Amino acid sequence: MALSDVRTILIQMTGRQDWVSSTSEPDSFINRGQRLLDVLQETPHSKVRILGHIFPRDGLITLDDTRVIKAIYIWSNGSRVKLEKHSLDEIYEAYPDYLPAVLDADLITNGTFDSGSSNWTLGTGWSYGANRLTKVAGSASSVDQTLSTSAVAGKYRVSVSVTSYLAGSVSAQLGTVSSGAMSGGGFQSKEITTTSSTSSFSIVATSDFAGNVDNVKLERIVSDGAGTLGQPLYYTPNVVSRSATQKGYDFSYFEGSSGWQDSRAGDLYGKMGILIYPAADLVYPYTMLVEGQSPVLVNDTDTSYWTELYPEILATAATYHYELYFRNNEGAAMIMRNLRQMLGNIDRDMADQDAVGVDAMEG
Repeated sequence: MALSDVRTILIQMTGRQDWVSSTSEPDSFINRGQRLLDVLQETPHSKVRILGHIFPRDGLITLDDTRVIKAIYIWSNGSRVKLEKHSLDEIYEAYPDYLPAVLDADLITNGTFDSGSSNWTLGTGWSYGANRLTKVAGSASSVDQTLSTSAVAGKYRVSVSVTSYLAGSVSAQLGTVSSGAMSGGGFQSKEITTTSSTSSFSIVATSDFAGNVDNVKLERIVSDGAGTLGQPLYYTPNVVSRSATQKGYDFSYFEGSSGWQDSRAGDLYGKMGILIYPAADLVYPYTMLVEGQSPVLVNDTDTSYWTELYPEILATAATYHYELYFRNNEGAAMIMRNLRQMLGNIDRDMADQDAVGVDAMEG
């Protein structure tokens, strides 16, 4: 089932036939019900492992649909390092000079090549396949893009992923300025400084370069930040930047003060910011273990774990918030008792599933 189906069930439960033609109010209660269920009930879909990379100068990672951070690990010199959790106040008190770099939004269109090779012009030896670009050795050539938003004069960070690497190197070119060579496989990152506005961007490969290129990004460095760069050691959750398009923030704004947005407010509903210290000096792969939350349901066809498997429970959770809204505390308490009983059945199903095969393993 989808959002529209749950809405129909909710209308039947509440008798609110006026919601048939006006969906914003019932959808609001349904999304509140989802948040309630995410908190009350752990499901197989709530445990998530997130893989990614921290790039040089990165100090803040923003995640969608994340409720709780369980652990963060980075890979450094072939070893896995677990980051220590500390509060924002503790990190600020221990490192008062620390300020992560602030980066603007990515200027590249289709840098992940999920839309084929659109927005890119492929030179000699380049081809598209499997959501990436591939080049064979033979000719020095480039892939080019005309930026939809011109890059103004300033400092930029360019990053690219190189896989199936055999030889040679690539470089990024912004206007007439080159980043310098990026050799080897894995995630690569360089900085480019341009003194004039340009909409011309290229990835230039040497004649002997052979490999795949993916995940191309170009981000303006608004502020270099302050403090020492190094291997990340600590993190603190539940912080977000004041701008949804920026990856850093001003330490003079504390969580909860008028300068900060709550991580569940406005356009940032469902986002969680994770502060990393020190800001990275290199590219570090990370593994993050989190408890996720259901995505916000907006369109009639939107689905989630709860709409697909337990639409009646979701509608019941929505009626709980409906009764609270109209200050019917007694009715809300009765619905909560019923809801917990319904969730208990899910617990029993999960316990039965966990028990399958246990005896055979012990034998």
